[in-house]
Amino acid sequence: MPEADSAATSTLPEWLTSGGFPWFIILLLALAPGMLLRQQRQPARLLLIPAAWFLLFLGSDDRELFFPFTLALTTTALLAPGQIRSAVVHSTIIIAVFLLLRLEQEATLRVLGIEGLSAAAILFAVRSTGPAPQLSAQLYRQLMASLLACCSLAI
Repeated sequence: MPEADSAATSTLPEWLTSGGFPWFIILLLALAPGMLLRQQRQPARLLLIPAAWFLLFLGSDDRELFFPFTLALTTTALLAPGQIRSAVVHSTIIIAVFLLLRLEQEATLRVLGIEGLSAAAILFAVRSTGPAPQLSAQLYRQLMASLLACCSLAI
């Protein structure tokens, strides 16, 4: 029995850096302002696309899926009802924390640069089309942002 416990604790640092902990931090950052400030909450259906990326990660253990997951949640934050300035600040914080987590995961500066520039370009394109009043339009933009994030990983 002690051997099983030592095996579980030896993988804990790996899980914290590449597994669930970073995903949880990004999810918390995306949802916290709406919960804490009791602003208009986003529909739970906007968690479907990030949840799909997380489930794909669990099935494949591919850390690269962390980027489209983050972009899907950041798009939700960026398109949230309210002032554009607070939406931009909120999404910028999410991306900054994402990059810090990637730095902790020992991503190279080249990878961090590509991910940062890709995220900025994708979010600018998503937001420049204006706020998305309908849920279906928000889901579509979320899906497109996360798929573009996947494509940018090929760079």
